[in-house]
Order: sequence, then structure tokens, then C-alpha cells
Amino acid sequence: MEELSAKEVKAYIEEFPKRADVKLGFLLKNKAIVAAYETPIGQDILRFLIQEHEELFEKITQLKATDEEKLRFQVLRDVIWRIADRIKRYNKQVEDVKQLKE
Repeated sequence: MEELSAKEVKAYIEEFPKRADVKLGFLLKNKAIVAAYETPIGQDILRFLIQEHEELFEKITQLKATDEEKLRFQVLRDVIWRIADRIKRYNKQVEDVKQLKE
């Protein structure tokens, strides 16, 4: 997980005081989520979700899935997408702040 130094945060706040509140608030809010998925248990959970999603996808493509399985597939797809999106946005925000020093 990308980290920001105190120096980088200070420089960003000084350069963009109006934007800093929103951007840094987003980073603090999502840091815990990103960190959780980088732990062994977080990786196991994500791996389980993806494996279950793949198994359900296989059933759906073979036209063997029940209505309940189709619904679980959709829910898992949404959960996996949301996790991936938050991690992606977090890393992008960190990069935006880090680019200031370049």
C-alpha cells in the first residue's frame, strides 16, 4: 500500500488548501479498507470471493445456475468491483498527492 509522508501531506496542504480537505479525508477514510485487503486474512477473503464468483460464472455460462446462484453472482460481482474500485481510487489519490513533489 502506498503511504504518504508527513512532508508530502504538508506540501500538498500548502499548495492546495481547498482541495486538501476533501482529498485527505478520502485517503483517511479508505486507508483502512486498503490495508485490510493487504493482510493475509484480507487476501484470503478476497480470494474466496473471487473463487466463488468464478464458480458461479461457470454455472451461469453452462446454463446450470439456479436463480439464487445468479443473484449471488451479481452480489459478488458488485462487492468485488466495489473493493477493487476503492483500492484503485485510493492509490490514485496517493499518486496525485505524491506528484506534487516532482
